[in-house]
Amino acid sequence: MQNARMMKVEGSLADEDFQSIKSVSNTKIEEIEKKLSNLSEKHSDINNLLKNAIKRVSNLDLMYEKGTMEEKRQIISSTFPEKFVFDGKGYRTPRVNAGPLLIYQTKKELELKKTR
Repeated sequence: MQNARMMKVEGSLADEDFQSIKSVSNTKIEEIEKKLSNLSEKHSDINNLLKNAIKRVSNLDLMYEKGTMEEKRQIISSTFPEKFVFDGKGYRTPRVNAGPLLIYQTKKELELKKTR
């Protein structure tokens, strides 16, 4: 657009051509601004989802204590994706879901930093 302006000032670009370039440029600018606006909305949605997920996971112990039997089952099955095994002395699980553990660990580390 800046080159078109310079050419217009120098007289090497006709009025109709300048208006055509200006119209195309404005249309492109509007399209890009619309895309940018949509990205901002999506980013905001992701932030809200993330905040809600962190809040829920950080209160998992309270949710378990106050939850119904079905809610407790969902919490246990999401934390321990494989079945429990009784080895004769106690229960164990072959694998623990790393997501809740990492969030819980990060929360504890942040709480320690707050108290210092």
